[in-house]
Amino acid sequence: MNLFLFLNELSETPPAPDLRQARARMDRFIDMLRRVQQSVNSARPILRFQRRIDDVEIGPSYPVARWLNDGEVSREQRQFVLSLDTRAQLFPKEGESSATVNPEDRIDCFYGDREALALSAARLVDGLPVSFFSDPCWDTAWLTVTMHSLDANANIVVAADAVRHASASEHIDVHAKWLQELTRIAVRDGRDLWDKRKELFPALELCTEVRGQLAGFKSGDPALRQIVKRLMQMQAFFVNWQGAPIGPDSLPTKCTPESGETMKKYANEHTFTRPGGQRVTFSWHVRFTPDPGRIFFDGDAATRKGLVGCIARDGLPTIKSPT
Repeated sequence: MNLFLFLNELSETPPAPDLRQARARMDRFIDMLRRVQQSVNSARPILRFQRRIDDVEIGPSYPVARWLNDGEVSREQRQFVLSLDTRAQLFPKEGESSATVNPEDRIDCFYGDREALALSAARLVDGLPVSFFSDPCWDTAWLTVTMHSLDANANIVVAADAVRHASASEHIDVHAKWLQELTRIAVRDGRDLWDKRKELFPALELCTEVRGQLAGFKSGDPALRQIVKRLMQMQAFFVNWQGAPIGPDSLPTKCTPESGETMKKYANEHTFTRPGGQRVTFSWHVRFTPDPGRIFFDGDAATRKGLVGCIARDGLPTIKSPT
């Protein structure tokens, strides 16, 4: 799977005061990216920007586009940047909101009093925010941020947290174990995940409908990593499960049942087919981002296996959200 890196837009300013320092800034940034490549097994790092990479100003009247044509910069360095996958824009511009992120799943990060869009986007998809060394505050492997989120009653919750970050190769060394674990599972797309399900998740049984649902997740889809993460959490839980009822603390992520009203009205939509043909109705679910995604699951006490009924990019109908 891919590893998503998000350029911290706050680190784009101020630009370096002269060309020599601008080139040195790019050298440090590239050294850090090379270290990422060395640390992520066979995964492909994908670098995301808030705007076109060519337009990012790294010095006075010296955008990346000019740096790419600068004869004073080594050809190897320029080719490295050109080889990066920087095509998709995965986090919104200032003042915009992501229509695909459920408000209950969204977390907005602030660094000081400034909204940090890249940090918010990275948190959604288990990505790594990276920075230009434009200020000493970015010379750290961890950033302390303020996070704004919504609770179940739509009240704003404000909390401080430390997030992973890098602006130098030594910061990548701090996160090396995390990066290796994050990219340990090699899955090309949703179809590949289905084909490898028994190998990766021997304690889980996926319902037949899941095959078609996973087929909709293509290579490079940031939701795919979140799905794998949730399934790995289920695998870790069910491998030692003794048949106790599922509860809100069963998994190390938010785990909730549907309301009684929803299950009464939409029981058919929550019912799926096990490989042996048995129909099972699912209520317990976990979330995955950046979509308003839900994975519905339960346990079979007879086989001591976890059952995954549905992996829905847009969730299933509920009383609050009937469509």
